Amino acid sequence: TRSITTDALLVLGYLAGHFPTLLSRNSRLLRQYDPVVLIPCDVIVKDLDYSDLIRSHTANEADVTMVMKQDFVEGSNTRIWRVKERRFVEASDYIHPPLERQLEADERLYTHEGTWVLGQRFFNTPLYRVVVYLLSRGFANAFAKLKIVPYEGNFDWIDVRDHQNLIEARRRFG
Repeated sequence: TRSITTDALLVLGYLAGHFPTLLSRNSRLLRQYDPVVLIPCDVIVKDLDYSDLIRSHTANEADVTMVMKQDFVEGSNTRIWRVKERRFVEASDYIHPPLERQLEADERLYTHEGTWVLGQRFFNTPLYRVVVYLLSRGFANAFAKLKIVPYEGNFDWIDVRDHQNLIEARRRFG
């Protein structure tokens, strides 16, 4: 579906599937656009400013931007991320509260729920590395050449895999 905004042509599409499969199956299509924003359908991101997200991606000259929240979000993908010059350089295994040690100066506790901004360089990386990254612990050096940057904002996640959350999301958002 295409719609005109005040300053750009916005291309919207719906692609179903598990993330690595979705990327590999549709990489030829997705390469036509820069950047590409991928949003999971099982987690509603409330109040995320997508214009600011794209500006941040561009300003940081990122290859990949990941929407993150600091600290633990119960039941979500929380890791200790090592950050150098606003770039992720390493990630721990998934962890759960309580945190058993003090964070070091270059470490941040972040939860990530799957919203990504992907630049063209991402699609120039062999897609098997995407699968390795997503299914492995930490980075496993899969993206050593890519600049992966966190994006933090004022937003909420609603995990609609939980039935009560789905009822609440329908009540709040229609």
